[in-house]
Amino acid sequence: MSPLSRLTQVLKTRPKKQLNDLTLPFAPQPSAVLVPLASDGDDFSILLTKRTEQVATHKGQICFPGGVCDKNDDSLWLTAVRETGEEIGVEPERITKVGELGTVVTPTGFVIHPFVATITRPEVFRPNPEEIEEIFFVPLSHLTDPKNLSFATRTWFGRDYQDPVFTFKGREIWGATGRILVDFLEVWRSATA
Repeated sequence: MSPLSRLTQVLKTRPKKQLNDLTLPFAPQPSAVLVPLASDGDDFSILLTKRTEQVATHKGQICFPGGVCDKNDDSLWLTAVRETGEEIGVEPERITKVGELGTVVTPTGFVIHPFVATITRPEVFRPNPEEIEEIFFVPLSHLTDPKNLSFATRTWFGRDYQDPVFTFKGREIWGATGRILVDFLEVWRSATA
């Protein structure tokens, strides 16, 4: 069985959980992101984006493509697919669903539903210049190397949290994206052990 088939099986049988224990004083907005996996021959990479300074929230942060659920979206999966097309120009036919990870609540008021999917890389990405400053890939071999992960203490709503921080070529990947990556890597390790 291929690693992707095993990953699909693990995600189907694994209970969904909230990846942090942040409780907001208001109801968070439902949103969805794609955790896009691309094959690199013997390895896989994860696509990430860097947000511009013009966006309303999470300015300049590294994240997965995604956004808030629209009233016309029939599911959170379709939110992730639609937003990926809008943000980086990847057409739906290039995206294949693998499974869903645990949710993350952000201090900025979103509950994020992450969906793992494989993508076929287009010849050219078309980032939305108002939203996306950069698109890049991080090899799983880099993300699974313990020297590239540390933890930082951050305070939200009067409580301290241990926030995972991945480093890659001078970039820091943290917050909800870091938590989603930790969850994904846990599943990946169990699927490829």
